[in-house]
Amino acid sequence: MLTSGIEIHDKEDVITFKDGSRAWASNSRIPLKNEAGEVIGLLVVTKDITEIKNIHFELVNKKKMLEQISATHPVIFYTLDNTGKILSIESSILEKIGINQKAAIGVDFTEIFPSAGNFIDIDLGDNGYSFVHKNKNVEISHFIFANDPIKGGFCGMALVKGLKEQSAE
Repeated sequence: MLTSGIEIHDKEDVITFKDGSRAWASNSRIPLKNEAGEVIGLLVVTKDITEIKNIHFELVNKKKMLEQISATHPVIFYTLDNTGKILSIESSILEKIGINQKAAIGVDFTEIFPSAGNFIDIDLGDNGYSFVHKNKNVEISHFIFANDPIKGGFCGMALVKGLKEQSAE
């Protein structure tokens, strides 16, 4: 580093302590040069990013868990903006109940789930919304949670009942 003069920015390093706990640091190393361009020193900036990394790992694990649930159970996960438009919708069963995933993005929630329109205003206070409706001969129980902090809207989950009966038709 001192001889090459190459800068390093935001290199992540993990430190494992004797008790097994870990800490993460983001390091930047910038060579200091004189007027002749010779490296005469080094500026090192280190930031403790342990909390950020722990949150990242927790989110990754929760995402994996939700993907496993979605792959093995009739569950739909979605996020909505403040106006009720679908930002994301994920499930392995969408096509089976007549929903095109790509076409649903940006569409109003009640256009994708028309029978939900009568129930969307059932307010459970800080807990969000909960309602049941029928869609394509299946019963769908929705749980919409207030204010998704990442996207600024709402996040929801729907349990689908009756899928086997529909697919047998």
